[in-house]
Amino acid sequence: METSKEATHVPESTGDYRLYPGALWITSTGVTLRISGFHDRWLTEHPDISHGARNVAEFILATGWTAVTLFGEGYLELIIRGGRDPESRDLAFEVLSRNRPSWSKAVLMALDCEGQASVRGEDFADRRRFEDDLDRVWPGIMD
Repeated sequence: METSKEATHVPESTGDYRLYPGALWITSTGVTLRISGFHDRWLTEHPDISHGARNVAEFILATGWTAVTLFGEGYLELIIRGGRDPESRDLAFEVLSRNRPSWSKAVLMALDCEGQASVRGEDFADRRRFEDDLDRVWPGIMD
């Protein structure tokens, strides 16, 4: 969804996992929803989409969406449902691989795991290396 306006509805199409500066939601199908302000505030302003989720964590757990923030100088944060969840990992990999020129360091936080995974752009080579990086922080799914 390519628009400069804040997202107020959820398209049902498959997206391209596109990044923009600032706060975003990326749906489980890769549609990017640009938002103004903070993710929590957006949830309270859009009850028709949030379905009663009281915070970002509840919403991500319920939907499988990823909360994304692209800061200046290529710093990217992603909050995913699960560090050991294959669908969450797939979504994170798609975001990172399709937007490689837009970020230099990515930090991934998973709601079901302690710790955070960091990926540097210059080290982001392929899917296996990405999985190895995540397994060092959140072991136990791919073997």
